[in-house]
Formats: sequence, C-alpha cells, structure tokens
Amino acid sequence: MKPFLIFVALLTMLTLSCAQGYELDDSELGCDCKEELFYSYGDEKIFLDSFFLNDYLLVGFSNQVKGEEILNFINETGMFHATGKSDIVRNSHESQHGLLLVQTITPKTCTQLKGIIKQLESNPAVAFSNLTFNGTFCIGDDCSDVMLYTDEFTVRVKDENDLSDLRAVAQETETKIKEQNKFMPDVYILSADKTSKGNSLQMSHYFYETGKFVYAEPNFIEACFTHADQEQPPTFR
Repeated sequence: MKPFLIFVALLTMLTLSCAQGYELDDSELGCDCKEELFYSYGDEKIFLDSFFLNDYLLVGFSNQVKGEEILNFINETGMFHATGKSDIVRNSHESQHGLLLVQTITPKTCTQLKGIIKQLESNPAVAFSNLTFNGTFCIGDDCSDVMLYTDEFTVRVKDENDLSDLRAVAQETETKIKEQNKFMPDVYILSADKTSKGNSLQMSHYFYETGKFVYAEPNFIEACFTHADQEQPPTFR
C-alpha cells in the first residue's frame, strides 16, 4: 500500500483508543509496548498502538519449507487456533516468503506476543514473525481487515547513482537489499528477517534516523476476511 494512503488512513483513526476498540484496559489490550509501535513518515512518528491487535501474528517462512512442516509446528504449540494448508499464502507479490496469519486462542499483551514471536522464530523454518494491526480499509460490507507488515521495507536513496550508504547500513543492520523499484530508480526494497538487527518496522525507522535517506517505511499489506464464510483464509492485498 502506498505510504500516503497509509498515512491518511491512520490519521482518520487517531481518535480511536485501545480501550475504545476492545473495551479492555491498557494492560489487557497490550499497549505496554506503545513506544515501539511506530514508523517515520517524513519527520513525524506515526504510532500504531491504537490499532494493535492482541490475538493475531503474521508468520513468514521460506518457500522451500513444506506446508506440513510449518503447520505441524504452529498447531503443536497449542497457542493458536487450528490452521490448515489453505491458510498458507505462497509466492505473494508482497513477500518472497510464505505467509501464515495465525490467531492466538486467548488475547495477549504486546509483551506476551513478543515472547511468542521469539518462540516461533527459534524454529529454523520460521524466517520472521510480526505483530498485526486493525486494518485501514475494507471493500464491501462483508469483510474486516488486518493490517500487516512483512519482512519488507522501502528505502529511497538521495542519489540513485550512489548506493554506498544503502549498502553500508544494510550490512550494519544485517538486512538484505532485495530489488530496485522498476518505476522509481531511487527506491529500493529491503528485507529484515529474524537474523537482522530488528524487524522491518524497526529497521525502516533506523534507516530514516541515519539521515542518509529521503525516507524509509515498512511495506504494509492487508488481509481481508469474509464474514459470510469464516472457514475461508484471509485474502492478502
């Protein structure tokens, strides 16, 4: 999703509080890591705590990993509602990893979910796992959205003919330069997995804070659920 659309959508929801969204107090909802849940839009920090979902996680894994392997691992943890092969999204244009959106059996705080993420990422099959947020848009009346950030984030360099800063910061943070935007030669897509110095949300802010780039922002995507058929997996877009 384009950064401007994300920014506008988030501004329209700033009146929502954690308690209003779920009628739970801050500790129950998980606002205990508010200061970590943001990205930079220009010189402004866009905080995401008001949209934090306390019962979903995104799991990314290599496309070489067999579906049965990742499903067995997820289901055997006993922490999530049962998932099936149809819940796996592979070769999505948003990520080179297989993606699986999992729901915890009981709501968790942000800190608790970060602990679960560490457990998930201890498995060699899992490339990364990230928190999720309330979606920004929904097409039609029969769907609700979850906003996600994968392993990818976007960086715009100041000089398309000089990539020395991009390569240096990527090496420093153990992130990977994946590809150049075919329409904007000064924009690059990078990847941050569990081996990096932080997830893509954290790394996008770190890159921007160096002052060496025009902007750096996570690549948000959405998952749309159809209420009419809750058995169907979400559609990523």
